[in-house]
Amino acid sequence: MPTYDVFHSCSLTAEETGQLALAITQIHSTSFGVPSLFVSIYFHDVSSQAAYAGGKRRTSPNRITAEVRPEAHSREELLGLLQDISDAWNKVLNVTSSTAGDKELTILLAVPGFTAGIENGLELPKGGDDFAWLKASKAEFERRAQAGQSDFAQLLKELNTLYGI
Repeated sequence: MPTYDVFHSCSLTAEETGQLALAITQIHSTSFGVPSLFVSIYFHDVSSQAAYAGGKRRTSPNRITAEVRPEAHSREELLGLLQDISDAWNKVLNVTSSTAGDKELTILLAVPGFTAGIENGLELPKGGDDFAWLKASKAEFERRAQAGQSDFAQLLKELNTLYGI
């Protein structure tokens, strides 16, 4: 459902990208009740790309763009989400106001996402209809888990733990 694109010009290790992906997933899942399987995160090294601000060439900024369904969340909720993600970035990369340098997260955006979509072969719900969709799709999740798809076995555990489904 949500898709995060993390554009970084600073060097990130595999451990750091893993920690950031886990943090963003947990923040989004706990903030909006989206099962972790449906939170997608992509990392893009943009250190060699040209970037301009004020008409002057700059180092490409570290930035995160979150594609979310706007009808499901208020501006205040989205700003809170972005602040939590910024805090997670700073924690994972040990960034403080005096040490930011090339690791500073300069831009965070929540942009309108899809109006219709298919993920893992499943038609995705409209924003705000997630819980009903999860309940209605449980039999399909169970079928896939029984067929050996471990992501769906984990999804079923998460649905039971978080939502009692």
